[in-house]
Formats: sequence, structure tokens, C-alpha cells
Amino acid sequence: MRRPAQREAAMYTGGLIQTMALVREATAKTTEAAIEQRIAFMKLGIPLPFLSGTNLPVPKSPGKTTSDKNAL
Repeated sequence: MRRPAQREAAMYTGGLIQTMALVREATAKTTEAAIEQRIAFMKLGIPLPFLSGTNLPVPKSPGKTTSDKNAL
């Protein structure tokens, strides 16, 4: 069965619209796979780490920030 994004992508022969439809489809497949993996791990009793509490360092700005008006 084709997903809506696959049907939409099939309507176009290339370009930005087809690419965006394919990106939506890839995102949906990745999300579905992650959910299926989480369900399988829960059934097997394997704990999954949560990433919400990670303390990753925030990178510094590479230079002085400026407004769009003053950019050029």
C-alpha cells in the first residue's frame, strides 16, 4: 500500500516538490521504525535510555551576531 507522500512524490518527475514529499516519507518511515523498536524492546524488557536529560555543551557562536539589516 502506498503512503500519501509516496503517491504525492509519484506525481512529479523531480525537483523540490518531489524531494520534499520523499523527505516526508523518509521521516515517517524512520518514526515508525523507532516506535516499533521501542515496542519490541519493551516486550523483551530491555530498557531504553532517555535523551531528554543530557547535558551536552552548547557551542559558542563562531563570530559576532548581527541583524539582517547590517549583514551586508
